[in-house]
Amino acid sequence: MAGQGRDRTRLSPWARAARLGAVACVAAAIAAGPWPGHGAGAATSPIKHVVVIMMENRTFDNVLGALCVERVQSSDPAPCEGTKQGVLPDGSTIALSVAPDVQPSLNHSVNSHVKSLNYKKGVAQMNGFPTIPGCQKTPEPGHVPYACYDQFDPQGTDKTSITNQTTLANTYTISDMTFESHTSASFISHLELVAGTHSYFHGDNPHYNRAMHPPPKGPGWGCESNEDTAWDDPVLGAITVPSCVPDKNGNGPYRTSPVPYLPTIFDRLDAAGDSWKVYVNSLTSARSPCSYFWECLNSTQKNNVVKSNAFATDASKGNLPVVSFIMPQAQVSGHPTYSMQMGDNWLGTQVHAVENGPEWDSTAIFITYDDCGCFYDHVPPPVDGEGLRVPMFIVSPYAKPHFVDHTDATIASTLAYIESNFGIPPLGDEDSGDYDFSNAFDYSQTPLKPAKMVDNPLPAKERAWLLSHPGEQFQS
Repeated sequence: MAGQGRDRTRLSPWARAARLGAVACVAAAIAAGPWPGHGAGAATSPIKHVVVIMMENRTFDNVLGALCVERVQSSDPAPCEGTKQGVLPDGSTIALSVAPDVQPSLNHSVNSHVKSLNYKKGVAQMNGFPTIPGCQKTPEPGHVPYACYDQFDPQGTDKTSITNQTTLANTYTISDMTFESHTSASFISHLELVAGTHSYFHGDNPHYNRAMHPPPKGPGWGCESNEDTAWDDPVLGAITVPSCVPDKNGNGPYRTSPVPYLPTIFDRLDAAGDSWKVYVNSLTSARSPCSYFWECLNSTQKNNVVKSNAFATDASKGNLPVVSFIMPQAQVSGHPTYSMQMGDNWLGTQVHAVENGPEWDSTAIFITYDDCGCFYDHVPPPVDGEGLRVPMFIVSPYAKPHFVDHTDATIASTLAYIESNFGIPPLGDEDSGDYDFSNAFDYSQTPLKPAKMVDNPLPAKERAWLLSHPGEQFQS
């Protein structure tokens, strides 16, 4: 893959300054140890519970780009990197239209992701989005010119779609420089979220290979699915392997696999005696990270996987584990073809449960999206191979209020924070060198009060449409 990093001339002054500061912070952390790249420390942190919520398929500009432009225009003291203008392949610009609450699902394969970045002479042009299947011009009346050149407007007519996310962005901290670790789809993002590496998986979502394995097809995408995915063999190049990480004895995949065993954050937490749960609709669903690792799926670790609707109850009763991963059901994940507003309402419910529960004063919540979607974003990835920017909200009484963290990060940075905060050694090639959001927190500040979360009812016509179209176009 071509590309040698960020065209830094396009960065805002505050982002460039933050990047220089990050280099110094990382160097100091390496010198101090014990874990390279981790700047925070368990000794000074009041955080006893970390919650990671992974929504579906959005870029930063799609969700927060308009909010950032409005901040800059109003001389807000916390500016962030956003745009209301997209760039087309010929270099011309197009206004990003207001996103409808229910959007079409765009192709977001590795190939589409790379096309959108459109590298020329080692620089991502960020103008290849019209070449993505599903983004082409739509001639029907009332449709925007391109399906991927739109965004939610926090102050406009469609503001109810992201009411809670706007409130969280304005109350706590957002990162405007969190990128996908790779130009990948959902499968890899969920694997990286708990393993800190993509382990040479190519990045596309798994598929059922009838020639390799006769029916029946199993559930989800993981070890019980009998599905395959591409893997980049160091010698042979891209080959097809089962979408399953074997245990230490090589067990798990339905056929022989060259994929090596990988430890997960579940293993690290177990070794440290720290509790954890994965809140997801089904143990073997496509969104369940446990399902990709035979060591989790075929051991007592699977008992830590519970229904996603149990989180709000645990939070309100003060029963949060040390680390929680939450994967919402598709209908409330914010995924295109479903209602963004329903996803925002669901997010508000989860945050409200923590904010009004007995463990709010010791909790940090990270809310992000698993991949690009692939909606337009204007900021090139800073490292060759990384993907598009995704939203990242950092919600905590100790998150800096109305603050923007401009330091380069990836989805694996949530792992880096967990490891740093609880003194756990890193897992893979991504979290061991990733920034850990240490600049987003001030543990000496007066704890922030909870932000008000709301539930915005959907219009009757939209509810009826969603009921008659139950995710028929859903692609994770």
